[in-house]
Amino acid sequence: MTFGWALILVGFLTGCGEGGKPEGSVSYEIQPSAAHQNFVGNWEVTKHPVLYAAIRTPEEYSRIFFPAAVMGRNKPFTPPEGFFERRQILTVCRCLDDYDEKVFAVESIQEVGDELFYRYRFRGEDMGHRGTFKVEFSVYIPRKKYSRVHFIENGKPLGMLNLAGGQWTVSLPGVYTEGK
Repeated sequence: MTFGWALILVGFLTGCGEGGKPEGSVSYEIQPSAAHQNFVGNWEVTKHPVLYAAIRTPEEYSRIFFPAAVMGRNKPFTPPEGFFERRQILTVCRCLDDYDEKVFAVESIQEVGDELFYRYRFRGEDMGHRGTFKVEFSVYIPRKKYSRVHFIENGKPLGMLNLAGGQWTVSLPGVYTEGK
């Protein structure tokens, strides 16, 4: 009996809940490279060097990602029908000189109350408007209503989306406000 209580105490002190995950930890799946036949539209790179978004609907998805018609083997342009009924997508995109999605790595995704904290590593050199490739890194998470999503890159706050206020992306591709 004492051994059982000792195990419970160790679990409590190490912050583990069911399944050995830290409390508040959100399960995720990294989107496979080139999962869909599409591309990220252009955005105001000088104003927002990193495009980040919390995509919850097919309509939001189609405002970031655009179909890429190619000859040969075809893949779907978008996630399958019903995808957004169960999941949502967190995505970050940067302009780089080399197409290498390995420059991104998830550290953790955690919820605290109704807010989500997405911590990831970026190990590349952002080229801004001089970049040749728009490298996108997306993760799928279970669908849940969050009021805010905090994007934390390399341990530093990158930005926050106020989902409750209708802000699901930092910048929309094709919508330019510079000079206005």
